[in-house]
This record gives sequence, C-alpha cells and structure tokens, in this order.
Amino acid sequence: MMRSVLVLAALLLAACESTGGGSPAATGPSPYDGRWAGSVTSTGGANCPGRMSMTGTITGGVLDGQVAGDETYAFDAVITPAGQMTDIEIDFPGGVTANGAVAGEAIRGTWRARTCSGTFEMARS
Repeated sequence: MMRSVLVLAALLLAACESTGGGSPAATGPSPYDGRWAGSVTSTGGANCPGRMSMTGTITGGVLDGQVAGDETYAFDAVITPAGQMTDIEIDFPGGVTANGAVAGEAIRGTWRARTCSGTFEMARS
C-alpha cells in the first residue's frame, strides 16, 4: 500500500512539472524581476519605423513585453542569471533577430529585421 502511494505521488509530481510549449517557463525569482520600460530606435534601413516604446515585465527571469509604435508587437525572452538575453521571440511579420544583455541598471541590445536594424534600451520603471 505504501509503495503504491509513493508511486502515485511521484507520477503526480512529474505531471505538475511538465511545461509544454509556448513562452519560456519562469524558474523562480531573479535579480532582474520587475517592470522595465524604454525605447526601440531604428538606426538604418529602408522604410524603418522611427522611435517606438518598449515595455515589459520580468518574472522569474522571463521577460514578457511589447513594442508599440504604429502597431504593437509582443516579445518574450529569458534573462539568464548572468544577465544575457536568450530565447528571444518577437511577434513581427518577416521575423526579427535580436540580442541583448543587462548592463548596470539597463537592458541594452540590437535588433535586425529584413530591411531595418537598430538598438533598444530599457530601464526599471
């Protein structure tokens, strides 16, 4: 009987720990948790937007946010314990690649789309 209870408990714990796909899963508190706000700027390319606002919240090292200008685009990323942005996903037609890191009290980085490129910066808000 006791062995059956232990097996059932192990199975329930394994099922609860399964995360599936979608946004990265939070892993617990991180030193970067909180609200962040800043801007995205185009530095080159054809038909590029000017300056756009960028806001997000980091919870457990997972950054969920949006970039807003003429249109709004969702994004998410993981902020590693060392402050590097990884697993960056941006909901932008045609795709965008980006990289960034926490530098002091700011998150700074660069981005590149098919015809545009630029920088971004966020600070705690």
